Amino acid sequence: HLGSKEFWPVYQEAERLGCALAIHGGAHDGMGLDDLNHFAAIHALGHPFGVMISFTGIIANAILDKFPGLRIGFLEAGAAWLLFCLERLDSSYGAFFQKNPRGELLNLAQGERVSDHIKRHIEAGRIYVGIEGDEPELVRGVQVVGIKPWIYSSDFPHEVTNETCKEEIQELRESDELLAAQKEAILSQNAEKFYRLQ
Repeated sequence: HLGSKEFWPVYQEAERLGCALAIHGGAHDGMGLDDLNHFAAIHALGHPFGVMISFTGIIANAILDKFPGLRIGFLEAGAAWLLFCLERLDSSYGAFFQKNPRGELLNLAQGERVSDHIKRHIEAGRIYVGIEGDEPELVRGVQVVGIKPWIYSSDFPHEVTNETCKEEIQELRESDELLAAQKEAILSQNAEKFYRLQ
């Protein structure tokens, strides 16, 4: 998992260089999907499952606390997985106590929930989430965690065309559930912050 110590030197170097890291959920083996007989079904579940596993390993092992200059993007899994993780991590951390004798695992402040911890890192510009223009859970995600983590990610030219990207962008621009400033943040400003292009 991506909270493992073997990856800590990568995080340390990324922090030193000031570069962003991106997590992709494309490795689907060993998740219980191996005997599904339809690739679209595997793809639909594998990307968000992979990203959720990576995200949870990073959060549970306090990687963002250990490396406070690190910025991580979780790409190609949509918006809904983050909402799922916020809910499930809060529930599980409320029900189970994890001993942490070495102090290497997530250590929440008194009264803090995991979702509070995650939202704090989102607010600090440390967690980003790649989305597409046609996601029904995006608006809910903006309501729950704010506008800062969401980055339009076309995956161009893989699986999409110039025309489908234009359609996704147009759909996002035509949404009456997002403000104009929120749309601009998703389509450009958040990515500029993630990659430090400003």
